Amino acid sequence: MRWVCFALAVAVLSVLFLPAVRFSLAMFADPHEDLSHGWLIPVVSGYVIWQARARLRAAAGPPAWRGVLALLACMLCFWLGNRGEQARLMQLGMIGCVVALPMVFWGPVLARRLLFPAVYLCLIIPVSFLDVLTFRLRLLAAWVASGLLNGVGIAVQQVGTAMVSADGAGFKLDVADPCSGMRSVFALAALTAAYAYFTQTTALRRWLLFACAVPLAVIGNIVRIVSIGLVARWLGQAQAVGFYHDYSGYIVFVVAVLLMMQAAVWIGKLGRTPVVAAEDVPTAPSVTSGGAWRLRHLAPCGLALVLAFGCQVVVWLSPPLEMEPETFMAAAQPQQVGEFRGQTPWFCQNDQCLASFDENEVVAQGVSPTPACPRCGQVLARRALGEKTWLPEDTRILKCTYRCEDGSKLALTVVVSGKSRLSIHRPEMCLPGQGFQIRSSQVRTINLGAGRELRVNVVKAARTGERPIGFLYWFVNPRREATSHWDRICSDIWARSVHNRINRWGMVTLFSQQSVDDPEMWRMAEQFLAEWYPQMMVTPAGSAETR
Repeated sequence: MRWVCFALAVAVLSVLFLPAVRFSLAMFADPHEDLSHGWLIPVVSGYVIWQARARLRAAAGPPAWRGVLALLACMLCFWLGNRGEQARLMQLGMIGCVVALPMVFWGPVLARRLLFPAVYLCLIIPVSFLDVLTFRLRLLAAWVASGLLNGVGIAVQQVGTAMVSADGAGFKLDVADPCSGMRSVFALAALTAAYAYFTQTTALRRWLLFACAVPLAVIGNIVRIVSIGLVARWLGQAQAVGFYHDYSGYIVFVVAVLLMMQAAVWIGKLGRTPVVAAEDVPTAPSVTSGGAWRLRHLAPCGLALVLAFGCQVVVWLSPPLEMEPETFMAAAQPQQVGEFRGQTPWFCQNDQCLASFDENEVVAQGVSPTPACPRCGQVLARRALGEKTWLPEDTRILKCTYRCEDGSKLALTVVVSGKSRLSIHRPEMCLPGQGFQIRSSQVRTINLGAGRELRVNVVKAARTGERPIGFLYWFVNPRREATSHWDRICSDIWARSVHNRINRWGMVTLFSQQSVDDPEMWRMAEQFLAEWYPQMMVTPAGSAETR
């Protein structure tokens, strides 16, 4: 009866977890993710379970009620992910069942034997949310590679994540996201974890070898970038970013793997190797027979099957989500705010130009339905090329540049999200890639007058040799304002799961050429937002009619 209930539960969960499986397969094929090796991870986990089948059989005990609680937590995690469109939560719920379901049917001793293959499966979870680490790795790689190139006599200047030749050779190399080393880190981490499990005999040795994966991958990536710089210097940029760029990564990865294997040999010599007798296998409590045992112990198994069916029914019967209207924010930014007069900018669509112009610069050339770029002659548009390429189509963007007669300038951008969460990202993620160094980031309070206060993220950033810029932003929807990206994500999950609503969020960003440490700049921003913000919020955040 246990096997019948287990087979039925596995069948139901297989259907339930199809969205998580489809998402995982899509991520394996997504060029923007670092998971091209992901399809191997379930194979390795399955092989580990198959190899340990004798130990698993010996560890099998009676069903455990604590497994039901673990299974319920996994079902809740999956449902929140499914309802809140957070696929990583769905994956965590699915992976958790690798341990929770066997715990229900055969007890916690067997479940502990499944911890490694289950944790190893976590490597299929996309880590694009670690984009801050991607930028840090890009900056680190560009910094170290520039130092090494200068050390061998090739003059290179680092500008953000780019390396620019300073001796007239005429090459410019940018360490883009795919070259950050993140892909190598996770691919080598997956390989090292499996290699450590099969070759090392103690948990300490396995962890030591696993910890070597990150520095080995980072060092290998830096060596690759240095070699690309050398090829660019000797053979030209076209050769460096062409054939050599495409295939040098494989060579460097092979070298990193060889170094990992050598590290395993060194780590294997640390300490003493424990001797485990063949019969020294922990066993679970013995199982008694009889009708009384079946009646008492099969209850968790039956409840697990009910939970699986129940979660599937809840997913099937959940009503479709309702999209929140975007009318809580004005359709356009005001043209006059105090002494500031605003103009909507135009953006060149030529990826080699990407210049931006104020309205008066475009109007001076004459009225045209498709104005041309004053620099390159290509078509202009109200939305930047990168925004048109990367943001979902239902994203609404309002931009306005405000100027005052005394020369003060403020650039306001409002991004209103659509159905997809990809409409909004944290601005700190793109600043380092543009050559800015973030000197400080904090939450401050702006006085809007009439007892109204607004909490905003304040960022101070600067390029090398340039004056710092002032930069602040916050998130807002009809019910609340937020400064934390994770607070906004959790609020979205709650709204989708409990209120059956897709939240619309607006991200407001204010740029200034002055430092946020300047009291005059802060006073100017407070006065400006005190008049600008009420005009933009058609439905004030937190108003009674929107709760």
